[in-house]
Amino acid sequence: MNKIEKSKIELIPLYRKLDESKNDNLKLVILTNTFLELLVNILVEEKIKNSAKVLGGKEYTYSIKLLLLNELNVIKDDLYNFILILKKLRDRAAHQVNFQITKDELSKLPKLPMNETHNLYHASVLVLGSLWNENKDYFIKHFKL
Repeated sequence: MNKIEKSKIELIPLYRKLDESKNDNLKLVILTNTFLELLVNILVEEKIKNSAKVLGGKEYTYSIKLLLLNELNVIKDDLYNFILILKKLRDRAAHQVNFQITKDELSKLPKLPMNETHNLYHASVLVLGSLWNENKDYFIKHFKL
């Protein structure tokens, strides 16, 4: 997902897909990262001077884009680390037939303040929501609300 779609993307159906996948960790990890990568590409377009080169080149992977945005302090360290955990889960999910998330992996993700247990769906929504809220002025023009 290198090029950003020029027509506005509908936001509500994206969240609906996440909600529909909350009981399927494989789907949830893939969808969350697809959404995150889209948001990261928008931030690259908005924040990096040579964004066309970064978005158009195969040498600029999702990991490198995340690192660039973290180094520019567009994505803060805590959020960056949570995104990396979700990215590692996605990478594992793409290569394991019987993908399972361990309790240790879940414990490294954020949790809702009122919830004592870690939950992949809540963590995914928290990470996506945090990235969105910290950069909503850049995202809003790319989405239909």
